[in-house]
Amino acid sequence: MARPTKQGIDYFPLDVQFDDKIELLIADKGAIALSILITIWQLIYQNEGYYIANNNDLLLLVRRRIMVDVETVRAIVDSSIERGIFNKEMCEMHKILTSKALQKRYFVAAKLKKVININKNYLLIGINDDGNSNCLWVNDIGNATNVEVEVEVEVDVKEDVKVEKNKRNIFSEDSNEIKLSKLLFNKLCLINPYQKTPNFQAWAKEIDLTIRVDARTLEMLTGAINWTFSDPFWSTVIQSPKSLRKNFDKLYTNAKRDKNGTARSGITEDVLRERARIIASDPDLRRD
Repeated sequence: MARPTKQGIDYFPLDVQFDDKIELLIADKGAIALSILITIWQLIYQNEGYYIANNNDLLLLVRRRIMVDVETVRAIVDSSIERGIFNKEMCEMHKILTSKALQKRYFVAAKLKKVININKNYLLIGINDDGNSNCLWVNDIGNATNVEVEVEVEVDVKEDVKVEKNKRNIFSEDSNEIKLSKLLFNKLCLINPYQKTPNFQAWAKEIDLTIRVDARTLEMLTGAINWTFSDPFWSTVIQSPKSLRKNFDKLYTNAKRDKNGTARSGITEDVLRERARIIASDPDLRRD
């Protein structure tokens, strides 16, 4: 049986200058706060790599390493969450400690690994699968037990590492993320019938982050996409889920203003179709 690939890493960089969140934590709780933080980072990178369960076992592990009482550890963890050092939403939803900075450092360091387990529900950053074949998405395995997950990792590595080079379809065709991605693409095609077909899996990941991390609902996103392509200005700005996510607050505000009848009239579906007809009939306007 092939030896499983180690999930954690043996080394992680430590900044010479901490950001304001950490500096304020140290100023508030004292030097012990930094010792506890570094110990938690060590436990994260050593084990799962990009998160750790926030439970009593974590408190005991920290206590064993630096000999500090559990209540002090708990107070520092709680304060770190409140100050945004660890993501509060992930802690409340999944009872884990993680952050964007932790995940960025880990996934850069883990690129040389043959395969790593990733739970997309825990992600705060986008991961580009193009050219990087080492991701096994744990929650694609359905209701498998932890033992079954480990076996699948071993089989993937032993039987054919090249299988991992194929892009995994993380989102099914009937998922809301894919549906919203195709809605956006279809709207773009009304303006330009020769719009390049995107990587819908990559688009769906951005939509997933918009829903899960930014707390946007399906109704909000659908409404924003539909409104965008009734507006002369925003219909030229929004070209992907990434630009949609970046400009969502402005879009949502303008859409609500339109609903109240205070904004200028936009582009109708008939106008969009006429634009598409003109582009299709003019060779100079077509893409090569």
